[in-house]
Amino acid sequence: QVADKKQALIKLSQLINSSGISASEQVKILIQRGKTFFFLHQYAQGIEAVQQGKQIAEQTGLSHLTAQANKMLGVLFYYQGELKKALQAYQASLVFYTNHPDTDSSTFAIDRANLLNNIALVYTSLGQSDLVLLNYQQAEPLYARYGNEEDKIDVRYNIAVLHISLQRFDSAIDMLKVIIKKRQVLKDDHGVATARADLGLAFKHSGQFE
Repeated sequence: QVADKKQALIKLSQLINSSGISASEQVKILIQRGKTFFFLHQYAQGIEAVQQGKQIAEQTGLSHLTAQANKMLGVLFYYQGELKKALQAYQASLVFYTNHPDTDSSTFAIDRANLLNNIALVYTSLGQSDLVLLNYQQAEPLYARYGNEEDKIDVRYNIAVLHISLQRFDSAIDMLKVIIKKRQVLKDDHGVATARADLGLAFKHSGQFE
């Protein structure tokens, strides 16, 4: 919550070097350092911090924090353009949320849905459309059951954009019209604008120039 992210890094360094910090707290601090470096677009430093946290989590049997570290590593690798490493990190995290005894709890279900959504984004960048759709199709029912309205709309929007890339323009048009109406209700002006742009693109490619 510290606006000055460089100041946040200083505070996190002070915190991790203070006495009486448990292994769990060390991991949480290192993951937070990774997130802070992410906000500063310093992805390499973020990866280094989170990898340190992941190592501590693995050594001390903190599987939940290992999964959180893997998820954050996926984000950092993705933005650094290391797509295969991002995919491996996301998939490693997904294994925990899929196999955990509390997998049907709302928190775990949303975490799983978020990871599936992120994996789909990686496959989009890799140009593997079938795997993109497969992961979105797994994420959508989880968002439908456990997510908020924004989550539900966002995954539908992602699927609509995928339909455009697959040249399924009629499906994309139908979905985007509904998405625009729902985002208008949420007063999501930016979301409405991006959906309208994609709707225009779908109309263009389907020959509906007017």
